[in-house]
Amino acid sequence: WRGAELLLTVGAIVPNQKASNVEVLIPDVVAANAGSLRPQAVVIWNIPSRAQLNKELSSLPHNQVFRIRHSWDPPNVDAVLPAGDVKQLLGEFSITRHTSGLSLEAGWTGRNLVRAQLPLIGAFTCHKVVAAAARAALIEIQQRYLDGLINGPDSHRGGCFGAREIRTNVGTSGHDLSRHAWGAAIDLNPSTNRFGARPSIDPRIVEVFRRHGFAWGGSFMIPDGMHFEYIGAPRLDLLPPAPPFPPPTTTPEAGGPTSSTSATTTTTTTTLTGRRANRAAAKTTSSAPTTAPASPTVRTRSKSTEPTSSTTSTTSTTSTTSTTIPDATTTTTASAVPQDPSATIGQ
Repeated sequence: WRGAELLLTVGAIVPNQKASNVEVLIPDVVAANAGSLRPQAVVIWNIPSRAQLNKELSSLPHNQVFRIRHSWDPPNVDAVLPAGDVKQLLGEFSITRHTSGLSLEAGWTGRNLVRAQLPLIGAFTCHKVVAAAARAALIEIQQRYLDGLINGPDSHRGGCFGAREIRTNVGTSGHDLSRHAWGAAIDLNPSTNRFGARPSIDPRIVEVFRRHGFAWGGSFMIPDGMHFEYIGAPRLDLLPPAPPFPPPTTTPEAGGPTSSTSATTTTTTTTLTGRRANRAAAKTTSSAPTTAPASPTVRTRSKSTEPTSSTTSTTSTTSTTSTTIPDATTTTTASAVPQDPSATIGQ
């Protein structure tokens, strides 16, 4: 640690659940020598009575932020993966600490990090597996016409990859690596979902991301409503059924062209001549088929056409088509991996 060797004696190798899914349990004095000064959890084994345990825990001071988890609690849809499972899922790397931050093993970054163009939020550096899952979630959000619920420029500021430790409201996490160091988390709408504040992100966005393998930070002990962290396989058994997709915006006529939306305006102007020319009458008819509202990100522009003769029939038709979603992912060389900007405090 910090360039020096630290010799430890292994006392036991136990199942993950027995050790609360942490990689290593060490005594306080060893943790202090290793530079990890922040106690994170207390694990209690061999409980003789659940009722007695709950009675004793109820006397703990209520002016501190803590959460009690029991091995018999029901599954949590937003439970994050332990570090060991994250390494199995996304790979393991060595880190070097500097006064200005962290640097990651170049071989790992070159093999796993990509610069991906994601719908609604722009170019992000992410783990290649996470980029694919995030793209699928954002495409579904577009298909459900929920894209107006995501602030693209603000979310781009939140970022995905950042070689850093977990940030907390007290400034330290005991040197725990953030999941952003793996490029495994995306922050959406950070300005209105700040770390420690009550989340305001729409629950429909949360459900879509959960169905694509992300846990939501809004249910963390200290809420982090902007934070969506990749956990791999979605916990579909803990989620409500996905609602049906909305119907298409229009139903094209048989044999006619297909478009997202259409509007047709017909104008007929008739000019009378002769003795009653000074009492000309104009008849105007218009028809506009009813269509479902288009996606908030699609705009339609129409241009009127003025009649150019005494008797003119003019038809103007405007149509919009969906913007093509880039699906290309390019690998960035290890020496030039850009970190996403992030000025927020979060996991």
